[in-house]
Amino acid sequence: MLTLNEFRFKSDYNKLPKVKFSGIVDVLNGFLIDGIIGKRGVGELTLMHGNIKNCLDLIIPHKSIFIFDRGYNTLELMARMINMNSYFVIRLRKDSYIGEREYMTSDDEILKIELDKDRIKRFKDHVLKEKFKEYEYLNLRIVNITLPSGEIESLITNLPQELMSKDQLNEIYKARWGIECSYKTLKQRLQIENYTAQTEIGITQDIYSTFLMYNIFSYSRIYLNLLNNQLKRKQGSNDYYDVDQSNLISRLKLDILEPILNPSKIKEFIKNIIEECTVAPNKVPEPRTYEHKTKSKSRKYQSNNKPTF
Repeated sequence: MLTLNEFRFKSDYNKLPKVKFSGIVDVLNGFLIDGIIGKRGVGELTLMHGNIKNCLDLIIPHKSIFIFDRGYNTLELMARMINMNSYFVIRLRKDSYIGEREYMTSDDEILKIELDKDRIKRFKDHVLKEKFKEYEYLNLRIVNITLPSGEIESLITNLPQELMSKDQLNEIYKARWGIECSYKTLKQRLQIENYTAQTEIGITQDIYSTFLMYNIFSYSRIYLNLLNNQLKRKQGSNDYYDVDQSNLISRLKLDILEPILNPSKIKEFIKNIIEECTVAPNKVPEPRTYEHKTKSKSRKYQSNNKPTF
């Protein structure tokens, strides 16, 4: 009952309580930059605005490109990116900005996206709302990309044509797959959807300890992959190899506390990790195309209990 109240559920709520989680992932290196746990009724867009504010001290905005799926194609989010002098690439829904897109005569154009009263009214951030009231429109670039299936995928961005070609934009959006891989590791290997606690502060600590473990794993993976691939090059292989993730995570779970509690054990810990995780790396297969599948709404874990680290 206490936990339900803390997450804004009524005490007599008789369904499986669910809240949203939102995070920002460095898709090039796999690190989690920020994560927020919402309460009941708080939407993904609200959480994402919080994520972006939180990560400003950790990134260089004008050298960063934010990649979003079609659930985030709102003008307020784009306005926030523009206001912080950063770049974005967002997949559009088919029904988004139809009035502007019908004037496109090519697959790569700069369009004036009107900022009328109805669109500005949807802004929830009062500072952004007041600032962008002065704008009549935003000059944004829309690119249509034909997928192997024949379907047209549309991207909206503020990246200039002279800075990024259509094909490069397509490759940048494909990099979003790194987010799915990160969440898969968090959910399946680190069981972030399961908790050892039953209070809000305990659940929050549980989730952030999982974040920390994930980032330690990501850093270790980069280092070990560098060692593995250097060794494979010396052996004459031009293929790319990735450390066995299950093995690495298992070793970290078993041994990570010892060097934290006893810093004199750090060198021994690193030596053991290298020996254990460079024996049989996995050859990375060629990239494949995956069809979009409808996500199951059922919760993977039916219990809130999981083994601690």
